[in-house]
Amino acid sequence: MNSIFSTYSQGENRVTSTIISVFEKLNPNTIRTIIQNILGDDTFELIKFENQVKKGARSSIPDAKIHSLFELFIETKIEKKSVDDSQINRHLEYLQNAYSKLLILTPDAIVPFTNNNPKIIWANFNSILVIIEELLVDYFMITERERFLLFELKLFIINSNLLCEDPSEMITIVPANLAWPEYINCGLYICQQNRSFRETKYLGFYANGAIQNHIPQILGYIDDFNLSTDDIYGIDIDDIKGTSNLTLFQERIKKYQLENKNNLRKESSKIFVLSELNSDLTLKRDSIIENDKLSKTGKNTAYIQNQTYLEKSKLMDESIKMTSQL
Repeated sequence: MNSIFSTYSQGENRVTSTIISVFEKLNPNTIRTIIQNILGDDTFELIKFENQVKKGARSSIPDAKIHSLFELFIETKIEKKSVDDSQINRHLEYLQNAYSKLLILTPDAIVPFTNNNPKIIWANFNSILVIIEELLVDYFMITERERFLLFELKLFIINSNLLCEDPSEMITIVPANLAWPEYINCGLYICQQNRSFRETKYLGFYANGAIQNHIPQILGYIDDFNLSTDDIYGIDIDDIKGTSNLTLFQERIKKYQLENKNNLRKESSKIFVLSELNSDLTLKRDSIIENDKLSKTGKNTAYIQNQTYLEKSKLMDESIKMTSQL
């Protein structure tokens, strides 16, 4: 995956300025939604962005500032456990009124500092990514231009290694009413060409109103293959990511083509080869995890629309029976 920001250096100022450069190109309603989600405050009203803020003779320079009905200062860290409490205290000098806040943005999994001043808000890049992904699946919320910018920002965050989790301990969950039987029959997951995923070791299926209890390991994938027209024996090993087992790809795809010869997709697809249902590589729960998610109006609603990511330890906890427990 390559982002339009991939040529930027990975310094803290560059990361901050990249995020701000995207935010300032979004519509007011979109950026308001993002900031409200970060702050947990639905009264935030956005006015202006600013990089590298300095007032008077103060030696401490926050990475950025967002002006609004109140001020939001931002301090970004790209290394875990790198927050300096003394720097935070210096930044707090900027907070001149009751509506000023300091956002500390880091790649840590838990709060990496001890200061519990109510003016300080902490978020990690994972939480930013969750907000972006929720916007990307809401086609009525954002424009195509915003969709492009947010998708590129998502890639930038992923490619910059700013997420806190170990990919080997994470599971991608995909909506799969159609894909689940395809996996059972052929050991494949087929989706849109070049679809973007975070790097994870496993792929789980949300089908028939539940997260299924077999979670296969991702053995490899190809970003762009047309099941109707492309020659499986023309696949180059360099086209496959995550494995050097070209024969496995050819065998699985050939099986799928034979079983679905009258109903093959006409467009190119991204194809994952997965460990089989009863393979030792496949994680197995005793039971499925049933969906009990409700909409704002109290009606049953799908657990996911696009994809989501869960920790392996949580998903394999047999005490979890409902999606509301995740």
